[in-house]
Amino acid sequence: MERIKLVRDDGTEFVMDGKYLGDEDWGITSCSGFGSIQTEITTEKFAIGDGEKITSEYVPKRPLDITAQVKHSDKYEEGRKNALRFFLPHRSYKVYATNDGVTRWIDARLQKSDCPSPKNGATVKLTLALISEEDPYWKDMDSYGRDIAAKAGGMVFPYRVPIGGVFNTGYYIYRDTVALVNTGDVPTDIHVTIKAYGEVVNPKITIGGAFIRMIMTLRSGDTLDIDLEKDRILLNGVNCIGKTDSDSQITNIVIGIGTTTIRFSADSGEANMSVVVNFTPKYVGV
Repeated sequence: MERIKLVRDDGTEFVMDGKYLGDEDWGITSCSGFGSIQTEITTEKFAIGDGEKITSEYVPKRPLDITAQVKHSDKYEEGRKNALRFFLPHRSYKVYATNDGVTRWIDARLQKSDCPSPKNGATVKLTLALISEEDPYWKDMDSYGRDIAAKAGGMVFPYRVPIGGVFNTGYYIYRDTVALVNTGDVPTDIHVTIKAYGEVVNPKITIGGAFIRMIMTLRSGDTLDIDLEKDRILLNGVNCIGKTDSDSQITNIVIGIGTTTIRFSADSGEANMSVVVNFTPKYVGV
C-alpha cells in the first residue's frame, strides 16, 4: 500500500505511507483487508437427494488491519503522542487508501489501537484493527451524475431591455431518460435531487422495471431529495417518505454494473424541474 490516510469525524488526519524515505513520520509495515472480500452463505439441505440449496448470501463488515512504525528516532516521542491522541473509542473514521496510484475510501470504526511505549530505544509501533461502517465496499473518490433536465441559454449579455419589458433568460430541455455508466464492481444506490420551477404532480423515477413514485405536488422552489443510500426522502429538508406510492419498489432502485437507463416522469409538469441523478461506484478492493 502506497499511502493510508485516516480522517476522524472532527476533521483531524493521521497519515502513513509505504516508503521509508517518504514524507510521513509513520510508515506502513503491513495491512490486510484492503483487497479481499468475504461472503457469508447459508444453506438448506434438500429433503431428498444430495447437495444443499443456498438460502441467503451477503457480505458482512470488512475488517481492516494495519501495522505501522515511526521511521526515525527523533520522531518517536511525538509520533506516539499523536497516535494516542488520534485513535479514540466512539469516533468514526474515513479511511483513504492509495495503491498503484488509485485512491478509494471507506467509512470505518476503531476496534483496537495499540501503541506501547518502546523499550531500549526500539522504534514506536502501532497496531490498528478497524471494521467497515455499514457498507463493506470501497468507494470511488468521485461521484458521477447527469442532469436529466438541463437548462439552455435564451439570451446573451450585454442585453438591453426596456423598462417593464419581459424577456426569457433560458429554457429547459426536457429529456425523460438518461444513461449512466457504473464502472464499479457491484451495483450502487442513487441520489436523486429534483428542483421544481413550476408545478410538478407526482414525480416518478424508473430504473428497469422498478420505480419510485411520490404522491405529492411540487411547487416552484421546492426541492425533493431522494437519497437511497441513506434510505431517506426529504422535501425541503423535511422527511416525506410517507408520501411514497405503495407500489414503489425502493429496494430495487439501483445502478447496475455497466450502463443503466433512468427515466423521469410525472402526472403533469415534467418540464418544470431539474433532475440530477448521482451515484458513487463501489469496489471490492483497492
